[in-house]
Amino acid sequence: MKLVRPTEQHLPGYVAALERGWSADNVRGAVAAREELAKIANNPSAFVASLVDREAKGGPVTLPDGSTVARIPPRRPARR
Repeated sequence: MKLVRPTEQHLPGYVAALERGWSADNVRGAVAAREELAKIANNPSAFVASLVDREAKGGPVTLPDGSTVARIPPRRPARR
């Protein structure tokens, strides 16, 4: 397995997975998948850009119980 940074070249496979019923949101499932498909159809570039938020500038994260918390920036890689 290899982790890759999201790019538009990966969107066809991601869209195919969403259309087959997969969703990264295991709580909202198909509803979340439909929302992502709509965002991709509306503006693929903006959707891809929204997937990487290195400075945690995005809005709060909604938890399964409906509460929200501030977005946490990703861990910085160790310096060598």
